[in-house]
Amino acid sequence: MNLGLLYAIAANLIWGLVFLGPVWVPGATPVQITGGRYSFYGVFAVLCLVWVWRRTPQAAPVLRNPAAWGSAMLLALLGNFIYFLCVSFAVQSIGVALPTMIVGMIPVTVPVIACLVAQRWPNGWLWAALALMTTGIVLANWRPLDGEPNLPGLTAAAMALLCWSAYALLNQRAMRAFAPRQSLLWASLQGAAGLPFGLLLFAYAGGLKQPHFLQLLPVWLVLGLLCSGVANVLWNVGSARLPSTVLGPMIAFETLSGLACAWVYDGKPWPMTAWLGAMLLVTGVVLAVRGEKKPAPPA
Repeated sequence: MNLGLLYAIAANLIWGLVFLGPVWVPGATPVQITGGRYSFYGVFAVLCLVWVWRRTPQAAPVLRNPAAWGSAMLLALLGNFIYFLCVSFAVQSIGVALPTMIVGMIPVTVPVIACLVAQRWPNGWLWAALALMTTGIVLANWRPLDGEPNLPGLTAAAMALLCWSAYALLNQRAMRAFAPRQSLLWASLQGAAGLPFGLLLFAYAGGLKQPHFLQLLPVWLVLGLLCSGVANVLWNVGSARLPSTVLGPMIAFETLSGLACAWVYDGKPWPMTAWLGAMLLVTGVVLAVRGEKKPAPPA
């Protein structure tokens, strides 16, 4: 489980960069950013699939399974396209602060939903962890609003929260069903399945002639190859090794990474509330892991 923790933490530290994607190029639309990101990711994923298919005999049955492709396509739509479109729209509508706080609640919602699905009540360790993480997320994001709150922006942030909370659990189940311990294959399958949607958005935004093309190129490369290609593989390795109630709190490190990136981008030091929130977040993650490792009491 310890190795799974490291993979999951690494993935989330990389994912923190995605909150800067919508503000890196002023004037770029969510459709432009999303289409370019997942077009690059899709092409990279297809190349990875060819490499895996040629070197791993276990990959062939998965690649010939229509159910695996269908599941990968639905997950790509939910966890990639819909989620990132919502995040991009929310950030551009109401600024970075509120969407980061709302989406930052994923470490809390994932273990709660996992317990509800498993029809079991969270133990005391998990309740304490959730309380600390919730307080930490609010404190870490406590700063002056950089945009005017409005219903469309808040709704988009809430939809992003729900989409990725569902994705984290559904992806874990699907990978264990179709491609257990084949993290690169499963991440590449989702990228390849989502490539047509990425190309459609890319073409809709204007293709090679779209505005800000040259400025967006490095953004697409970072978001597509690093935040999607590399980070998704790391996340899948962690998903294969961790229970859902531990996997969810790991997303706290995406919140911390996103906050750090935002403060660096703004050129401002962290205030005391951010440091306190970060400490509470990390403490909550430690409690969640400890609670899962703690043996259950005898019946």
